[in-house]
Parts: sequence; C-alpha cells; structure tokens
Amino acid sequence: MCDKDSKNLFLRKEEDKKVAEFNKIKKELENKRISFTVKSGKDGKIFGSISTKQISDELKKMGYNIDKKTIVIDHVIDTLGTHVVVLDVHKKVQIKLTIQVC
Repeated sequence: MCDKDSKNLFLRKEEDKKVAEFNKIKKELENKRISFTVKSGKDGKIFGSISTKQISDELKKMGYNIDKKTIVIDHVIDTLGTHVVVLDVHKKVQIKLTIQVC
C-alpha cells in the first residue's frame, strides 16, 4: 500500500512540474507575436493559408518545442491581419498566441 501512495505522490509531483513549466512558457508566449510575411491579392486574401506546422516551426526557431498537434486554429488563417490561435499544451494549460499575417 505504501508503494502505491509513494508512486502517486511521485506522479503528482511530476505533473505539477510539467504544469509549472507550461505556465512559464505561457507567460512568455502570451506577450509575443509571431509574424508571417506572405503574398496576397487585392482583397487581403493570401495565397494559401498559415498551417499548424508553420506555426510550430516558427515556435521552434524561437526555442519552444511545441508540437503542431497541440495548436488549435478555429478558423482558416487565409487573410492579412491579426489572428489568435490556442496552444493546448496540457489539460490544465492553454496558451493564446497572436499571429500577425502581413
């Protein structure tokens, strides 16, 4: 019985450590903006769209290893302007990230 309790305590500590790391990343990223420079038509519509892979690649360039599967885009990013995506990095931590398309 004690072994099970100590295992659960260890798992909770590990979980708390992950949550703390993700909260630190959240504080850093929510004040930043990722910019993409793209070609566009007359009406502000871009050729193609910004993908989760592109966002993930930019985050990696900035030193953050965020899997593209955790990036939630609720609308297609295919126009110029500012867009907000959510990084669903942990069940307890979601990060709002601003994307600038120009």
